[in-house]
Amino acid sequence: MKHLWKGWAAMIAKVIVGKSFGGCVRYLLEREQSAVLDSARLRDYDIKGIISDFNVQRKMRPQLGNAVGHTVLSWSSEDREKLTVEKMAAHAREYMDKMDIRKTQYITVLHTDKKHPHLHIVYNRVDNNGKTLENFNHWQKSRKICRELTEQYGYHLGQGKSQINRQALKGKDRLRYTVYDTIKAVMLKATTWNQLETMLARQDIGILYKFRKGTNAVQGILFTTLCR
Repeated sequence: MKHLWKGWAAMIAKVIVGKSFGGCVRYLLEREQSAVLDSARLRDYDIKGIISDFNVQRKMRPQLGNAVGHTVLSWSSEDREKLTVEKMAAHAREYMDKMDIRKTQYITVLHTDKKHPHLHIVYNRVDNNGKTLENFNHWQKSRKICRELTEQYGYHLGQGKSQINRQALKGKDRLRYTVYDTIKAVMLKATTWNQLETMLARQDIGILYKFRKGTNAVQGILFTTLCR
């Protein structure tokens, strides 16, 4: 069987959409270990002003519920010596440009409460002209861009999910890595797909197959948790 899991780039992005600029901005800035690195079309010196400016622009597209774009950019702790706040701000702008996040309000906030360097980008999905910034296929696109930037600037390239601190994970992230660890362990023992399915089912994990249109050829697979 082919190996189903690949390594991950040190520069990674967590892509989120939400409804409340107020909650997001306060979460980012109401702490001592935070600093504004960059912004556009916002009064970035005042939390209330930032929230108000975001909300004024979102009114141009009132039917858009999830107007809050939020991305967390992270690097390996091994890259700390290579990064300055100026470089991180520049990488954030380059990332947004490649993601087609342009001509809209945004604020980039540095957090220093973790061992690894990371920053937050919050942007308005209602752009300066009142158009919606689409987020279709954002996760896959973001992953590709992070990999490209990691290789372009020579940042540390991780060798796999084994480097993730499981104890620090919560919610869906904890579940996702629990499933990953289980699949990895079972794949060392299984020699056929049928055997793999049977062994995973005992751990409440199922396999869904995606077939090529009009054929029985397997084009892809999806692992899912089973409910009992």
